Amino acid sequence: MIFKPYKMLESEIIKGGKAVDLCRWECGRYIVCDLENLTKEGNLKHGRAEMMIAWAKKLGGSLHQKEIQRRARCARAYINHDEIGTALSRFDGWNGLIEAGFPAPPPPPEGTERGAPYNPWTDSKKGGKNGSRGANAMPHREEQGYLWWDWVEPTTTLGELEDACDKSEAMTARFAARDALRRAEIIELLAGAGGDRSMTKQDAEDIRDGNPGQNR
Repeated sequence: MIFKPYKMLESEIIKGGKAVDLCRWECGRYIVCDLENLTKEGNLKHGRAEMMIAWAKKLGGSLHQKEIQRRARCARAYINHDEIGTALSRFDGWNGLIEAGFPAPPPPPEGTERGAPYNPWTDSKKGGKNGSRGANAMPHREEQGYLWWDWVEPTTTLGELEDACDKSEAMTARFAARDALRRAEIIELLAGAGGDRSMTKQDAEDIRDGNPGQNR
């Protein structure tokens, strides 16, 4: 089980801040999309949750089985950023979602379809993982040339490749955490702006801070 994305997100959760609830959801998306480590019933395989709990403890946090189950349940209920953003706003955060029981999102407007599910292992640069972890299958070996860095030679050792993968995964996990912070900020600003996408960032911040029109 690859723990770097989980560890980066757990670190952000322990720190606290506006993106905490999104980090919990994103952790859940990592779990439900990590097909290698799920049983046929969709639960984490034996020992995986215990490993996550142990890592959280090393980071100074307190994680338990029920919280891991909540994150996975949330991730299954809200499959993309739009859905979780709406849910967090509607139920006033994580505790509100727990009390509400993670209700299904409202149906999409007539004539439109539900947004595509977000897979942090494969989507954009958030996680850096292809392979059997997500819905996308690993490409055949002859199609894998793009996987490796320009400096990789036939004589490059597996140890060097593993070290490089560790560094790359740590970097992309940091990108994911930063993206979560940005997403939390824009969700908050859009909520204050009543969904008005044409409003400027400054005006939206003034509304959030209780000073509408201050900089006009």
